[in-house]
Amino acid sequence: MRYKLVGNICTNKEGLEKLVFMSHLNPENKQIEIDMSQLKFLEANLMAVFGAILYEKLLQGFSVKLINMRKEIEDILKRNHFLGSNNQYFNPSETAMEFKIFTPEKEREFIDYINEQLLDRTQFPKMGSDYKKQIRSKIQELFANAVEHGAAKEIFCCGQHFPKKGVINFTIVNHGATIKDNVERFLNRSLDSEKAITWASKEGHSTASSETNPTRGLGLSLLHEFIMSNDGNLSILSNDGFWCIEKNKQYTCRIEKKFYGTIINIIINVKDTHNYEIINM
Repeated sequence: MRYKLVGNICTNKEGLEKLVFMSHLNPENKQIEIDMSQLKFLEANLMAVFGAILYEKLLQGFSVKLINMRKEIEDILKRNHFLGSNNQYFNPSETAMEFKIFTPEKEREFIDYINEQLLDRTQFPKMGSDYKKQIRSKIQELFANAVEHGAAKEIFCCGQHFPKKGVINFTIVNHGATIKDNVERFLNRSLDSEKAITWASKEGHSTASSETNPTRGLGLSLLHEFIMSNDGNLSILSNDGFWCIEKNKQYTCRIEKKFYGTIINIIINVKDTHNYEIINM
């Protein structure tokens, strides 16, 4: 079976749907070719989604080939180490963030990755050490929730700085129990995916049942506040639901094909001149 990726694939509902469709390819001969001849542009952070889907297809016994890749796309995928590269060591001054797969016991490595390739970038908005520490903690919660609630065995990450657009995109993906699965089980009632994501995104809402786990949502409260002030973008796709904060507005919608896991995208406006600090009252 050959599937064509066409046009521009960006970090939005339409771009994610093009990638999620690949997870539903199920040819009898177990042979899949991803034809990239008509792919004009692919935001490199979305290789976290791309990689998670291809990894899952390989685990299901499929053979997957990427064919007819344009040189400019191949170059960026070598630079972020999604494809094999002669450069063994990643250059931290790259506009690309390194494509990485973390297993649950690698949480310390995940924190180092977030520090080195996202929060400590010179382009990242200015913030005090306490504020940065809390942002780091909230991103760490995304990892912890993927493991605790999603029972994820792998967490896929990638990012990209787009100087012309003035943004840094970061994406974290896991396969496992969806937000809808966890919230429905916890509340013991049926919910649409969009409503389940909205519930889980609120501070203090948690599906953790252990007393040793702090009550928390998805770790999005401070990120929500930061993105609103930063004029950035925060989105979640899980099961057949899509939830997004953009231009200081929140909206939800249904997507055509289900994704059996969770995709979280953070888009940071690097033209932001605010200096973020924790205000103690």
